Amino acid sequence: MYISEVSVYCSTINLISDEWLRIHKAAAKQWLTETLSRGEVVRRYAMFGVQASKNTSADDQSRLARQFQASMEADDTRLKH
Repeated sequence: MYISEVSVYCSTINLISDEWLRIHKAAAKQWLTETLSRGEVVRRYAMFGVQASKNTSADDQSRLARQFQASMEADDTRLKH
């Protein structure tokens, strides 16, 4: 019997209009010959971020996570834990 450990990460990405326009323009330049849906553009950039974070040390990942949490401007304090 073969048992493997699998990690699954789920994320929600909320973009304001200005952010989406900036990402959409960058995607149009990066993938010139493709017409991509909004979901596909966000998925591709999210996967780039996942790959980039896999290549960092555990200490750097922790530091980046703390920096990100500190940068959140949300009234709901549950998001900062």
